[in-house]
Amino acid sequence: MRSRTHVIGMILAALAASTGAGAQTPAAKTAPASARGAGGPSAVATVGALRIEGAELEQQVSQAFQIYRDRNRTELDPQLEPLVRRQVLENLIRQRLLALDGRRRGIQVSEAEADAQLRRDPALQQDGVFNEAKYLAIKASNPTGFAQAIASIKDALAARKMSEQMERETRPDGAAIRAEIERQLTRASIEYLALRRRDFDGRYPEPREAEIQAYYAANGERYRRPEQATLSVILVNRPAMSDSMGATDAGFRAWGQRMRARADSALAAIRTGAKFADLAPLHGGMMTSITFRRDPLPDFWRGGPRDLTAVFAAAPGTVLPEPVRAGSGWALVRVDAVTPPHIAPLREVAREIRRELRSGARGRLDDRELRAIYEAARDRLRGDGYRLRYALADTASFSPGESTPQDLDRFYRAHLADYSSYDKASGAVVEKPFAAVRDEIRRRWLQERRRQLTRGAAERLRDAWIRGKRDAAIERSMALVREIGPVPAGGAIDSGQAGQDLADALARRGGRTGVAMITTAGGYLVYDLREVVAGYIPTFEQARPLLAPRLDALRTVEDEAAAKAAFEKDPAAYRLPGTLRFTRVLVEPPPLLDVELSRDEVERYYRARLNEYSVQELVRIRHILISPTGPGPDADAAARRKAEDVLNRVRTGEDFARLAAEFSDDPATRDNGGDVGVFRHGQMREGFERAAFAMRPGDITGPVRTEVGYHILECLEYLPPIIHPIAAVYANVAYDCARKKADRLAGQRADSIYRTLKSVADAKAVARRLKLEMLPSDHTLGRLGLYNDQLLPYIKKLETLKAGQLYPGTQFYEGLGQVITWVDSIVPARLPAWEEAKGQAVERYRREVGQTALVAKKAELDSMLAVGWSFDSLATLWGGREKFTEAPAGSELRGLGGKALLDSLVFGRERAPVLEPGQVSDWVEFPGGYSKLRIVERLAPNPEDLARRVELRRQLVLWRKLNVYFDRLKARYPVEILDGELRATTLPEPTES
Repeated sequence: MRSRTHVIGMILAALAASTGAGAQTPAAKTAPASARGAGGPSAVATVGALRIEGAELEQQVSQAFQIYRDRNRTELDPQLEPLVRRQVLENLIRQRLLALDGRRRGIQVSEAEADAQLRRDPALQQDGVFNEAKYLAIKASNPTGFAQAIASIKDALAARKMSEQMERETRPDGAAIRAEIERQLTRASIEYLALRRRDFDGRYPEPREAEIQAYYAANGERYRRPEQATLSVILVNRPAMSDSMGATDAGFRAWGQRMRARADSALAAIRTGAKFADLAPLHGGMMTSITFRRDPLPDFWRGGPRDLTAVFAAAPGTVLPEPVRAGSGWALVRVDAVTPPHIAPLREVAREIRRELRSGARGRLDDRELRAIYEAARDRLRGDGYRLRYALADTASFSPGESTPQDLDRFYRAHLADYSSYDKASGAVVEKPFAAVRDEIRRRWLQERRRQLTRGAAERLRDAWIRGKRDAAIERSMALVREIGPVPAGGAIDSGQAGQDLADALARRGGRTGVAMITTAGGYLVYDLREVVAGYIPTFEQARPLLAPRLDALRTVEDEAAAKAAFEKDPAAYRLPGTLRFTRVLVEPPPLLDVELSRDEVERYYRARLNEYSVQELVRIRHILISPTGPGPDADAAARRKAEDVLNRVRTGEDFARLAAEFSDDPATRDNGGDVGVFRHGQMREGFERAAFAMRPGDITGPVRTEVGYHILECLEYLPPIIHPIAAVYANVAYDCARKKADRLAGQRADSIYRTLKSVADAKAVARRLKLEMLPSDHTLGRLGLYNDQLLPYIKKLETLKAGQLYPGTQFYEGLGQVITWVDSIVPARLPAWEEAKGQAVERYRREVGQTALVAKKAELDSMLAVGWSFDSLATLWGGREKFTEAPAGSELRGLGGKALLDSLVFGRERAPVLEPGQVSDWVEFPGGYSKLRIVERLAPNPEDLARRVELRRQLVLWRKLNVYFDRLKARYPVEILDGELRATTLPEPTES
């Protein structure tokens, strides 16, 4: 069930679409309006010379209310009644308009047609048979009234004929609407192999596919993976430890013992037949698909060596026989899978291998070119060199041993402030007990002790070197000790952060010899600058960091030279587009506090936008999803049979959560009893959502078909929609109304100013006089893709103007106000000078170099396909098939773009889709590269969802066409609504959601 605001919107759309023969006033009861003249106290509106009486309106309103009651089994919210009354009046106005236009067009209704219609009036029927005697009696006794009735019927029949003609003119194209909606709702699962432009530099040779295979064969051991397990875990840590319980060691231990007892109880239940997943809801849910390795261990894990051994010794599906200590409480652990050590398959490491080979090719080319630069610049690199010794004291090299209880107690007391907090309730400082933070204290003690030992060793080594002594024992404790040099002053001493820190320290020292110690990442560096060598020429490796910028500069020069040659050959390819220079005069909205509002204005604004001030209905559902195991009708039918079987088991009383854990194909909810959670309209698939909002707590329904399979649904909670009374949201409504009115006032002022202008000179003078801001702007002619739908028509119109012309009318800018615009000048398109085109030309040249490499790779893959390689085997060399599951129309493949192209291939646009499921495409060129793709499955929309959406779209299209049609008639025949409340009520446009 949709929200009431949505349902009433649909009723309004239905009422708006019912302006036809079936909606006319019963002719025998109402004399023609033209016979009574205009005006009068009972009239609510006039249409040309015709009237709409209050009694007629009330009769039609009662019928509309009955429609709502019949559809929704509830009374209409009183706040929505003005909208229904206004729509009913609109229908009556449209009937009069049709009658008047029928007269104008000379649509004839004969006396015989009118008489035949009158004879069908219910007032002249008796037991379903026409009462001739009553008819003749009325005709004889009241000839004037009879004549008026015939005249009224003629008007109604003329209106019906006009209505039929109007329907032919405004009838939506049902087939086109259905095709568009079907395309929007269709989903497709796609697999593809992509060659992306961004991955092809072109400067370095691309590795061939045979090289990928050979490298993997020769280096398989590099890709050996350690054993790992996949776990499901239930944390037993509820109810959480209270602050008062955690304030003492005894309380902390008592809570831990209670959690252990609960964990033991749960394991006992499993031993007697309980399912692991059934216990999860009792303990706050279950963590699934946890990848478990010996190093690093998961954050929650506090188990010992025996627990670790048990995990890797367990058979898949085994629950560990003992609870495992966790960071908070205890953990129940199920081992879902164990993978022994193995060499990763090529599919998993192909991307890594390709990166390595590309990096190697890049390095070899760089080396050749850098060596050439080095030989040419060798003498110019001459300078001071350093000879030095240095040692790295790394904290990882020093073991502090195991802490004693006394060590941890002293550390805890020394850092007690870190474990204390202020308790507002008691007004006292509360300390976390030692037992609650023991693991953290031990970890911090180890870190601090390791750092102390490292620093002590570094200081002893520094002191020995200062005295000119070598201490072999201390030097063995260092991570490394090196004698190096000469090395160029200012150059890198060694690789990594330690080498950079040492280079920085030597630069600060300024060449003074001696011993010093510095802090570095992970420890300390001790160095002894022993000698400065003058006139030293660095080796190639030492000079590499100095030469790299020169290589980059040389390549830039080469690229610019090649790009310039291409530019000089075809400068027209770099033509600069024309520029339109224009000025906008800004008319800002008045401050909101200066906008005067009446309560009537605020109430009208509120009624026209009820949805914006309402709370949507919410529902909480749990479900079991049964997905087809493959494409085709047989798999679908098997899934439906399985879903119906599971539904029967639910209805006979079996536990829903247990069935979800056993059968559901939705991994996101399966282990949580199928609970989807609370959601509102628009968050779920349409079929699922439509069924969910029709349910109430305790309801069970299914199987419900969506794109992913069949669902069994149970409603857990339902919250109906709430339409906030205006008193509750008055301030918000008034603010929004004032903002809209301020924009409207700015528009009126801008329009008033515009109407006084004769020329651009007038506009500038008025802007100066009124102190309005003038905003000069440039627009590149032809580049319209930068503008949204609101500004696009405005910019397009600007492009048609000449220099010195005013833009016709004003334009609204969201967040600014209204603007008056003129064109200052138009700079024509022209050929650029080289300096103007250089950036674009270099970028284009580099892109073309990469494109050459990309095309060569595509040709290589084609040759492999020609000798028998399959799409899947080729994809293996690129890391496996990339996947896009349930792609909707309007999607794009990652890094490739081309939404319209992908739509044409997969969903079709004006024509049927190019590809069928299972078919592999040829190479398709996307903006971002080339791709071969295959549709695994095309998921047709649910027929009920499709029919509902088509009907909603048909109603919306009809509503808009009717508005256009009747707006033309209202321009011909004046319409005046005499009732003030009806006149002030604005009808909302129906929606498709």
